[in-house]
Amino acid sequence: MPFGGWQGTVAFPVRFTGTGVHCNQQVEVTVLPAPVDHGIVFDCIFAGGIRIPVKPENVMSTGGCTELAYQSVTLRTIEHFLAACLAVGIDNALVRVSAAEMPILDGSALPIVLKLKEAKLQQTGIKQYYQLNHPIVVRHGKSYIEARPSSALKISCEIDFDHPWFLRHHESLKMDLTINDQNLDHVIQARTFGFVKDLSGLLKRNLAQGASLKNSVLFDYQTIINAEGLRFEKEPVAHKLLDLLGDLAVLGKPILADIKAYCPGHKINIELVNRLIEGDLLVCHSKTPDKTVNRASEVAWVFE
Repeated sequence: MPFGGWQGTVAFPVRFTGTGVHCNQQVEVTVLPAPVDHGIVFDCIFAGGIRIPVKPENVMSTGGCTELAYQSVTLRTIEHFLAACLAVGIDNALVRVSAAEMPILDGSALPIVLKLKEAKLQQTGIKQYYQLNHPIVVRHGKSYIEARPSSALKISCEIDFDHPWFLRHHESLKMDLTINDQNLDHVIQARTFGFVKDLSGLLKRNLAQGASLKNSVLFDYQTIINAEGLRFEKEPVAHKLLDLLGDLAVLGKPILADIKAYCPGHKINIELVNRLIEGDLLVCHSKTPDKTVNRASEVAWVFE
């Protein structure tokens, strides 16, 4: 199976701190072990310890990020953390968070993946998957996501922006990903990106208050502002793939499907999740793992 046969948690508490990219507040996060079939649950200590399970009915997106909402409590920017959990194979965790937004860290999922990988504990519960049983297409403006049944998770993503840099690098704006392919390493370390022309509008909406060149790739009217440039050629499209993986993780189980995405974003990603659930298009599936596998073993990730 593409994400392994056994469920996983952390063997010991994992802690990290950073700034919320939208709220510009310092945030402390502690990831605690949880039993089999617990799922990922956020413990919102900033709201009296209200706990929000990661499941589709608790998820929303207004476009700038993906949020959990429960009993008038919201938690923003969960997508990079969930993508990291998906990549490492963390199915069960209690995540204590001190503010109403997960920290952006370096703008990618890499810092989280490295910490979770070090702490991962393979459990005895068999991992379950969702398998798509019927094709579906979701459209919003020029964006669309098409998903078809498959025995693996495959994603083909393309982005398109009316900007000089993107027009010059159009061959770098397409990426195909099959889970367990080496491309996943690039996806994990791809940073969020934005445009100078959009910044004032975001600030007026109380977004991007904590954005900086330390946690975002910024494009001016011609090219990239960051002195170090991109981490790799396809970093912008890889980040869109990262966001899509994190948004699909709100299903609560990995999904097996062949997905084609054109200019995806959080809003259409979550619309896809809702359509999958409301249309009863998913079948819960599990496969008994190879009993000879060492349950303490971990996937060896290689990061450039």
